[in-house]
Amino acid sequence: MDAMKTAFSNPRPLEYDYQSIQKGSPWQPGFIRRTPWAGLGAMLGALFGVLAGVLVLYFSDNQPVEDWTVQPTVYLAIASAATNIFLHFALTEALTIAWWCRALEPNTSFADLHRTWDFGQSLWSAVTSGRKFNAIALATILVALVPINGPLLQRASRIKLGHFERETSVNILVAEDLPDAYTGYLSDRGYEPALLTSTFVDIVQDFNQRVPVPIRNSELTIRNCTFRPATVIYPVTIDATSSTISLTAGTNISDDKIMKLADTPSYMTEHETIDSSFNVSTYGGFIKALSDSYASVVHMDFGAIGFEIFNQGALSNRYVNTSSTYKDGLNCTLNFGDPTDDIISNMRELMFRTAMASADINHPADLHNVPAR
Repeated sequence: MDAMKTAFSNPRPLEYDYQSIQKGSPWQPGFIRRTPWAGLGAMLGALFGVLAGVLVLYFSDNQPVEDWTVQPTVYLAIASAATNIFLHFALTEALTIAWWCRALEPNTSFADLHRTWDFGQSLWSAVTSGRKFNAIALATILVALVPINGPLLQRASRIKLGHFERETSVNILVAEDLPDAYTGYLSDRGYEPALLTSTFVDIVQDFNQRVPVPIRNSELTIRNCTFRPATVIYPVTIDATSSTISLTAGTNISDDKIMKLADTPSYMTEHETIDSSFNVSTYGGFIKALSDSYASVVHMDFGAIGFEIFNQGALSNRYVNTSSTYKDGLNCTLNFGDPTDDIISNMRELMFRTAMASADINHPADLHNVPAR
């Protein structure tokens, strides 16, 4: 007993196997040093991913598919994947910081630390947290739902058929000046327009029948464009399907822009003969064609019993207006509308057709590169 008492009376001091914090790793306070830059960087990356998706949707809206080397849906998938990766990384960083902050709080139990870790690692634990629900559980649930943005973003971008306009250039063959002796023949001595040339006859017939104006030897793209010949800028519409060109509907001479005045042929050029029977004219055919279509004379005289009317030409019949009104004491039951606008419009179209038909592919000045859309 004495020996045993002696042995226990002098117990050996306990030795603890631990080491103090090394001097090389001291706690360094301060906002800059303690800021979680990795987590903030991940949040910023996720924000850029969302912004990238918005920009892709914005710039691809109503744009032709061929303008995109890579389809917008591919960019959206990349932006969505990057956003998800950054958010998961940010959640991991936030969970680590939250766990240590919880551990440093007073009266923290092991159960509190376990819940902090468990809610950040398990979606099921976060959903079933019940009364222990906290910000970590909410963040876990939200991050788990983020991958839904992938299919939603791709559904936000779809391909549809549509009509698009863009600026481009179209080469149109149009005569800058009409060829000499192109439109008509003059009478022998009076130098009055008598006949149309065979080439101009075809143009006049197409004009009367409103045949679409063909584009000759020109590069054509399906576009609505503004066409600029050498002397006048005409608003025109090009139909690529039928390869035709026409003056834009609803436009008139006030919509044209004069670039320069055409040169007037000299007397010798105007009256140069091509055979023994006829002289020729560059512009006389226009006078003949328009006179045949629009020259009209109406005489109305009082013939004792009513009025006597003498009518020559078809134009007056198209613009005659009858009424039963009196104006300033005069009988205005018969009057005529003003045909000036219609005549000018038809002269404009006839000149346009002639410029298109008389263009020479071998004449470089006749080939014009015009802005179109």
